[in-house]
Amino acid sequence: MRPTDVLMSEHRVIERVLACLKTIAVRCAADGKLDRPAAEQALDFFHHFVDGSHHIKEDDHLFPAMEPKGFHRDFGPTHFMRLEHQECHQHLEAMNAALGGAADGDAEAVRQFNDNARGYIKVLGDHIIKEDYRLFPLVNQVLGVPEQEAVLAAFTRIENEADAGTHEAYLRLADQLADHCGVPHAHAVVGNGHNNCSCPQHAAAPA
Repeated sequence: MRPTDVLMSEHRVIERVLACLKTIAVRCAADGKLDRPAAEQALDFFHHFVDGSHHIKEDDHLFPAMEPKGFHRDFGPTHFMRLEHQECHQHLEAMNAALGGAADGDAEAVRQFNDNARGYIKVLGDHIIKEDYRLFPLVNQVLGVPEQEAVLAAFTRIENEADAGTHEAYLRLADQLADHCGVPHAHAVVGNGHNNCSCPQHAAAPA
């Protein structure tokens, strides 16, 4: 198990929730009113699972491990990946700001929510493709086994430092949203080096 395997597996879950967000936005445009419970669940997932865990794994641990290997922090690929993380966060904040008005049927809030939903889906979807097919193969070329193990251990600490069951709760939330929106499920491999998450109920599962 490599750090990039963990992140790519999480990408599959994130893509499913992006598909849910697209469905929520399409329905919002058609109805002139936002499905507030579903939108709140999606934004909660993006805030905690993506901003609060996945991007931290990259920004604080994977990218700093790469940068001494010739990936310049100020103008190399990790710099642009961080900028895209910030752009995603800006779209997320704008969706949060428009949520209440869009749920009430305010036309301008509906437009703001849908515009930023489309922006978020585009930026994060393209970002995932860049990482999976361009950045992560480079990671696996330049990081040796000890460095990869150190990054993987940091990923596990991020999950373990959250409240008990938090990571697993967001995987369940992704499944619930997928059911609501008619999107297939996807499950993540996370940082303990096994084909399961680091949540206590799964820690002893076979690899």
